[in-house]
Amino acid sequence: LLPAERARIVTRPTSNAAAYDHLARGNYLVNRRSPDPMRRGIAEYEAAVRADPGLTAASAKAAFAYGVYANWEWPWPGLTRDSILARGARAAATAVRADSTDPVARVSLCVFGLDEDRDVAGALRCLRRIPGERAARSADVQAILGWVLQIAGQNDAVAQQFQRALALDPARTIAIEIWARMLTHERRYGEARRLLDSA
Repeated sequence: LLPAERARIVTRPTSNAAAYDHLARGNYLVNRRSPDPMRRGIAEYEAAVRADPGLTAASAKAAFAYGVYANWEWPWPGLTRDSILARGARAAATAVRADSTDPVARVSLCVFGLDEDRDVAGALRCLRRIPGERAARSADVQAILGWVLQIAGQNDAVAQQFQRALALDPARTIAIEIWARMLTHERRYGEARRLLDSA
Protein backbone atom coordinates (compact mmCIF):
# COMPACT_ATOMS: atom_id res chain seq x y z
CA LEU A 1 0.00 0.00 0.00
CA LEU A 2 1.04 3.58 -0.58
CA PRO A 3 1.67 5.69 2.56
CA ALA A 4 -1.54 7.70 2.02
CA GLU A 5 -3.57 4.48 1.69
CA ARG A 6 -1.98 3.09 4.86
CA ALA A 7 -2.80 6.31 6.73
CA ARG A 8 -6.47 6.09 5.69
CA ILE A 9 -6.69 2.54 7.03
CA VAL A 10 -4.99 3.45 10.31
CA THR A 11 -7.15 6.54 10.90
CA ARG A 12 -10.62 5.05 10.51
CA PRO A 13 -13.15 7.48 11.97
CA THR A 14 -14.76 4.78 14.14
CA SER A 15 -13.92 1.38 15.59
CA ASN A 16 -17.57 0.32 15.18
CA ALA A 17 -17.59 -1.93 12.10
CA ALA A 18 -21.30 -1.44 11.37
CA ALA A 19 -21.01 2.34 11.60
CA TYR A 20 -17.98 2.32 9.32
CA ASP A 21 -19.80 0.17 6.76
CA HIS A 22 -22.76 2.58 6.76
CA LEU A 23 -20.38 5.55 6.39
CA ALA A 24 -18.55 3.92 3.45
CA ARG A 25 -21.83 3.02 1.71
CA GLY A 26 -23.08 6.57 2.28
CA ASN A 27 -19.94 8.00 0.70
CA TYR A 28 -20.32 5.78 -2.35
CA LEU A 29 -24.00 6.60 -2.83
CA VAL A 30 -23.73 10.36 -2.23
CA ASN A 31 -20.81 10.66 -4.64
CA ARG A 32 -23.09 9.41 -7.43
CA ARG A 33 -24.81 12.83 -7.23
CA SER A 34 -28.31 11.87 -8.31
CA PRO A 35 -31.52 11.95 -6.26
CA ASP A 36 -32.23 8.31 -5.39
CA PRO A 37 -28.64 7.32 -4.53
CA MET A 38 -28.22 10.52 -2.52
CA ARG A 39 -31.36 9.83 -0.45
CA ARG A 40 -30.08 6.31 0.20
CA GLY A 41 -26.65 7.70 1.06
CA ILE A 42 -28.15 10.09 3.61
CA ALA A 43 -30.03 7.14 5.15
CA GLU A 44 -26.69 5.29 5.41
CA TYR A 45 -25.08 8.26 7.18
CA GLU A 46 -27.99 8.42 9.61
CA ALA A 47 -27.67 4.66 10.24
CA ALA A 48 -23.96 5.20 10.93
CA VAL A 49 -24.81 7.83 13.56
CA ARG A 50 -27.33 5.47 15.18
CA ALA A 51 -24.64 2.76 15.30
CA ASP A 52 -22.02 5.19 16.68
CA PRO A 53 -23.46 8.49 17.99
CA GLY A 54 -19.91 9.87 18.27
CA LEU A 55 -19.24 9.49 14.54
CA THR A 56 -19.09 13.19 13.69
CA ALA A 57 -18.06 12.52 10.09
CA ALA A 58 -21.41 10.84 9.37
CA SER A 59 -23.44 13.75 10.76
CA ALA A 60 -21.29 16.23 8.83
CA LYS A 61 -21.60 14.30 5.58
CA ALA A 62 -25.37 13.93 6.02
CA ALA A 63 -25.62 17.70 6.48
CA PHE A 64 -23.54 18.30 3.36
CA ALA A 65 -25.63 15.85 1.34
CA TYR A 66 -28.90 17.44 2.49
CA GLY A 67 -27.51 20.81 1.39
CA VAL A 68 -26.50 19.55 -2.04
CA TYR A 69 -29.87 17.83 -2.47
CA ALA A 70 -31.82 20.96 -1.56
CA ASN A 71 -29.66 23.28 -3.66
CA TRP A 72 -30.08 21.07 -6.73
CA GLU A 73 -33.83 21.32 -6.00
CA TRP A 74 -34.45 17.63 -6.46
CA PRO A 75 -37.89 16.49 -5.28
CA TRP A 76 -37.91 14.29 -2.17
CA PRO A 77 -41.12 12.24 -1.85
CA GLY A 78 -43.00 13.45 1.22
CA LEU A 79 -40.61 16.30 2.09
CA THR A 80 -40.57 19.96 1.16
CA ARG A 81 -37.34 21.77 0.34
CA ASP A 82 -37.59 23.60 3.68
CA SER A 83 -37.84 20.24 5.50
CA ILE A 84 -34.73 18.98 3.70
CA LEU A 85 -32.84 22.14 4.67
CA ALA A 86 -34.03 21.86 8.28
CA ARG A 87 -32.81 18.26 8.50
CA GLY A 88 -29.46 19.30 7.06
CA ALA A 89 -29.12 22.23 9.45
CA ARG A 90 -29.84 19.91 12.41
CA ALA A 91 -27.23 17.41 11.22
CA ALA A 92 -24.66 20.20 10.74
CA ALA A 93 -25.38 21.65 14.19
CA THR A 94 -25.01 18.18 15.75
CA ALA A 95 -21.65 17.69 14.03
CA VAL A 96 -20.34 21.14 14.97
CA ARG A 97 -21.36 20.61 18.61
CA ALA A 98 -19.37 17.37 18.61
CA ASP A 99 -16.36 18.81 16.71
CA SER A 100 -16.32 22.55 16.08
CA THR A 101 -13.38 22.17 13.69
CA ASP A 102 -15.03 19.66 11.33
CA PRO A 103 -14.73 21.42 7.96
CA VAL A 104 -17.60 19.60 6.24
CA ALA A 105 -20.01 20.47 9.06
CA ARG A 106 -18.83 24.08 9.08
CA VAL A 107 -19.17 24.46 5.29
CA SER A 108 -22.69 23.03 5.54
CA LEU A 109 -23.67 25.64 8.13
CA CYS A 110 -22.32 28.37 5.82
CA VAL A 111 -24.36 27.05 2.89
CA PHE A 112 -27.54 26.74 4.99
CA GLY A 113 -27.03 30.37 6.06
CA LEU A 114 -26.64 31.41 2.41
CA ASP A 115 -29.84 29.59 1.49
CA GLU A 116 -31.76 31.20 4.34
CA ASP A 117 -30.82 34.87 3.85
CA ARG A 118 -29.13 35.00 0.38
CA ASP A 119 -26.19 36.87 1.95
CA VAL A 120 -23.42 35.82 -0.44
CA ALA A 121 -20.80 38.07 1.20
CA GLY A 122 -21.72 36.59 4.59
CA ALA A 123 -21.40 33.05 3.22
CA LEU A 124 -17.94 33.87 1.82
CA ARG A 125 -16.85 35.27 5.20
CA CYS A 126 -18.25 32.18 6.91
CA LEU A 127 -16.39 29.84 4.53
CA ARG A 128 -13.10 31.72 4.88
CA ARG A 129 -13.33 31.49 8.68
CA ILE A 130 -13.31 27.68 8.62
CA PRO A 131 -10.14 26.96 10.56
CA GLY A 132 -7.05 25.07 9.82
CA GLU A 133 -5.36 22.52 7.71
CA ARG A 134 -8.39 20.20 7.64
CA ALA A 135 -10.36 22.78 5.64
CA ALA A 136 -7.45 23.28 3.24
CA ARG A 137 -7.36 19.49 2.66
CA SER A 138 -11.13 19.12 2.18
CA ALA A 139 -12.26 18.88 -1.44
CA ASP A 140 -15.83 19.57 -0.27
CA VAL A 141 -14.83 22.85 1.39
CA GLN A 142 -12.78 23.95 -1.63
CA ALA A 143 -15.53 23.05 -4.14
CA ILE A 144 -18.25 24.84 -2.15
CA LEU A 145 -16.04 27.91 -1.82
CA GLY A 146 -15.70 27.87 -5.62
CA TRP A 147 -19.47 27.61 -6.01
CA VAL A 148 -20.10 30.55 -3.66
CA LEU A 149 -17.41 32.59 -5.43
CA GLN A 150 -19.30 31.91 -8.67
CA ILE A 151 -22.57 33.09 -7.11
CA ALA A 152 -20.74 36.21 -5.90
CA GLY A 153 -19.57 36.89 -9.46
CA GLN A 154 -15.89 36.52 -8.57
CA ASN A 155 -15.23 34.43 -11.66
CA ASP A 156 -11.49 35.11 -11.74
CA ALA A 157 -11.14 33.23 -8.45
CA VAL A 158 -13.49 30.37 -9.39
CA ALA A 159 -11.09 28.50 -11.67
CA GLN A 160 -8.31 28.60 -9.08
CA GLN A 161 -10.70 27.39 -6.38
CA PHE A 162 -12.01 24.47 -8.43
CA GLN A 163 -8.44 23.54 -9.37
CA ARG A 164 -7.70 23.26 -5.63
CA ALA A 165 -10.74 21.02 -5.14
CA LEU A 166 -9.78 18.81 -8.09
CA ALA A 167 -6.15 18.56 -6.94
CA LEU A 168 -7.46 17.17 -3.65
CA ASP A 169 -10.01 14.87 -5.30
CA PRO A 170 -9.73 14.42 -9.10
CA ALA A 171 -13.02 12.50 -9.07
CA ARG A 172 -14.90 15.57 -7.79
CA THR A 173 -16.97 15.80 -10.95
CA ILE A 174 -19.41 18.25 -9.39
CA ALA A 175 -16.62 20.85 -9.33
CA ILE A 176 -15.97 20.25 -13.03
CA GLU A 177 -19.67 20.58 -13.84
CA ILE A 178 -20.14 23.88 -11.96
CA TRP A 179 -16.94 25.31 -13.44
CA ALA A 180 -18.01 24.26 -16.95
CA ARG A 181 -21.42 25.89 -16.44
CA MET A 182 -19.70 29.14 -15.52
CA LEU A 183 -17.53 28.96 -18.64
CA THR A 184 -20.60 28.27 -20.77
CA HIS A 185 -22.39 31.25 -19.25
CA GLU A 186 -19.36 33.35 -20.24
CA ARG A 187 -19.59 31.88 -23.78
CA ARG A 188 -16.23 30.17 -23.39
CA TYR A 189 -17.59 27.02 -25.01
CA GLY A 190 -14.28 25.47 -26.08
CA GLU A 191 -12.86 25.69 -22.56
CA ALA A 192 -16.09 24.27 -21.11
CA ARG A 193 -16.04 21.33 -23.56
CA ARG A 194 -12.36 20.54 -22.81
CA LEU A 195 -13.08 20.67 -19.09
CA LEU A 196 -16.08 18.35 -19.39
CA ASP A 197 -14.12 15.97 -21.62
CA SER A 198 -11.46 15.74 -18.92
CA ALA A 199 -13.96 14.33 -16.40
